Amino acid sequence: MVIVQPGKKQHTMVVRASSPGSSVSTISRDTSTEPRFVGLLPSLLGTAFRSQTYECFITDYAPHSTETWAGLPTNLSIIPATSWLQAAIAVAPTDPVLNNALTAMALAQVGRMTRRPDLLLVGRKLYTEALSGLNRRLKGGDECFTDTTIAAMQEGSSEGRSKSWQSHVKGASALIQLRGRANFSTPLSNRVFLGAQIAEFIASVGSRKPSANASLWSQACQSTTTDPSFISPLRLFEILHTLPAIMRDAENISPVYIAEERTADSVSDALVSVMQNCHDFETRLTEWYNDLEARYQNDHRGIRPQPNAPLFIDETETTVESKLYWFEPSTLYSRLPRNSAARIFPFFICFPNPDIAFQIMLHWTGLLLMHITLHLTRSRFGQARPGISLPVIGQFKFTNDARSLALLIAQSLEYFVHPDMGLLGTNLIGFPLSSAQRYFQHAGTKEQLWFDVIFQRIGEMKSGLRGFLDDMAQRRTVKLVSPWHRTSLK
Repeated sequence: MVIVQPGKKQHTMVVRASSPGSSVSTISRDTSTEPRFVGLLPSLLGTAFRSQTYECFITDYAPHSTETWAGLPTNLSIIPATSWLQAAIAVAPTDPVLNNALTAMALAQVGRMTRRPDLLLVGRKLYTEALSGLNRRLKGGDECFTDTTIAAMQEGSSEGRSKSWQSHVKGASALIQLRGRANFSTPLSNRVFLGAQIAEFIASVGSRKPSANASLWSQACQSTTTDPSFISPLRLFEILHTLPAIMRDAENISPVYIAEERTADSVSDALVSVMQNCHDFETRLTEWYNDLEARYQNDHRGIRPQPNAPLFIDETETTVESKLYWFEPSTLYSRLPRNSAARIFPFFICFPNPDIAFQIMLHWTGLLLMHITLHLTRSRFGQARPGISLPVIGQFKFTNDARSLALLIAQSLEYFVHPDMGLLGTNLIGFPLSSAQRYFQHAGTKEQLWFDVIFQRIGEMKSGLRGFLDDMAQRRTVKLVSPWHRTSLK
């Protein structure tokens, strides 16, 4: 068998039949018009088969210039620190369990892209083999704590398998907790740890329970040896992981859970405590954001500060190129009919690179959920217990509001579904998208129509995100926020 690297106009593959003495057939096709994957040998053991599977997957997955829409003015080479798939694929041939898991994932995506049910079937078989191998490894205990084992466990929590999502998150979390300092020993372990943090955070928000690894980095390995590119997201996640406890405490003082014997003073004290924690949460995230902005601006000017050095933003020297986000004309908006009610955002928010984009989206999402929680707590408290005087809340000054944050998230989604972002972009927006969409749906505002436009674009990309989110919602795997009245957030 001879396989020519994809990407050329003419792609020739020579396939030898399995029977002795059979002739050699040559398949020649134009890859600009036909699926790149036609003609691959369905051999589960073939190195060439896996290699080309990975290459086809990465071609669609990794950010790259496509020249289809207006060019995305961003540095596509700087991928998020939470993105570990490409690093794992590079070492997958050294570990059969990880190799099966990643090949199954790649086949699932390539099968969707090329409408090849046979590839989907092979992918499902490989996924079953990967699970069996992972279970044997966990029972044996010999290789439980390797980078590749945790990566294989983490792959199961990737979008597309909502039924097993929670069990994979719990399994990876337990291994990471037991592994301790070793989670930060290699570039792959750093990326797998950060990739697990987003899944752990979503699960913690859904359960309102703290993550076991919320402070693992600062407790086990905070030092000057940490790769600087990982420090900002590590700090961000440690702040975000305090949100589930705030949401839990806020819901515990909801009138539904307040026993009659509790005094008005104790209820008021509980509300003040929640508000104080919300204020501290916003303050810490604001400080994190200001530090990110200052470091990016100084890095853009060629200044290389020490990791813990205080930085300040010089507004007089701030240019578009040194800002963390700005606005660009929207292609999705321009493609809609002029009379469409979904023509809402003529501009979308653009970022310097995908890494900064994802961090800022998580920052906005955390603040959005916090403000929704705070608003709902105060509203339910005042409506259901009018006889109890509300505490003095003027002392708490917040710099954001739920609607403004939801608008920022909604206007940023086009950046992640731009053709130049590849499928990586859709892997990054599930949580922010769901949070902002729920806000607009329950507020009953027109901005909810924009999400139909986004999901239509996701469908064009043949990403499994829409099905994953729908299935997660039906299974009630996570609860972002408690239900609220449709008009209470306008």
